[in-house]
Amino acid sequence: MRQFALLLPLLPSMAFAGPYKTRLLDALDALEAGRSSAKRASGDCREALLGNFDSAIRDVEDARGRPNSKRVEQIQLFVAGMALSAGLAGCPNSVVESLSDAQQSLTRAKGLAVDAEDDRDDRDDRRSRRDRYRDDDDDRDDRRSRRDRDRDDDDRYERRSERPRAPQPMAEADFNALVRAVGAETFGQQKCDVVQAASRGYFTVDQVGRLVDQMTFGGDKVKVVSILNTRIIDPQNNYKLYERFTFSSDKEKVKQILNGR
Repeated sequence: MRQFALLLPLLPSMAFAGPYKTRLLDALDALEAGRSSAKRASGDCREALLGNFDSAIRDVEDARGRPNSKRVEQIQLFVAGMALSAGLAGCPNSVVESLSDAQQSLTRAKGLAVDAEDDRDDRDDRRSRRDRYRDDDDDRDDRRSRRDRDRDDDDRYERRSERPRAPQPMAEADFNALVRAVGAETFGQQKCDVVQAASRGYFTVDQVGRLVDQMTFGGDKVKVVSILNTRIIDPQNNYKLYERFTFSSDKEKVKQILNGR
């Protein structure tokens, strides 16, 4: 019985640790698949990504201990850079999709790590309060009131955890790197291919507009809107895209794309 009592404080962390490690295993599977695809790809793709895949796999394996959100976030940034490199190196879709799958698993692992860290902080705070008032009989009512508040906090935490997280646009630094990558290409199709490689992320209307401005011809500008249409997080601002086009025919095509026709 005493041994079981000693395990009780660890149970919440254990509850988070299992799913956290599972998500990291999913990320490892995706990275291993991507590494295999890159190994079979063209020389440019192999040279650009094989070493990065090895580093990312090691980092994920090292992160499989105690949930650590900052560590997972660093790995996410590294994988995001690999995705841009894959687009520039002309890697096959299987490589890009593997990186996207790994990124999604890392996002879930980071959320679980944040939850576990918050839970540890809450437990440490409650343990400190119990230690301060353990021998003070006059504060029994106050401790009971705090326990009730903690239960309410747990209920609110559970409800908060159940709410889906709203998609966030690509970070400014990553987006600037994408704009530079698009601008480095000479032909319109190549520019569109780079945009396509990054299309698993989310964008604001202003970001889409900046990518449209990287194109020279109207057809390529329209194609950028078509690629990113479903990844726009502020569709209420879609009207701002019309001013990026000179010809009425292109504007009409953009309207049809944004209206889902």
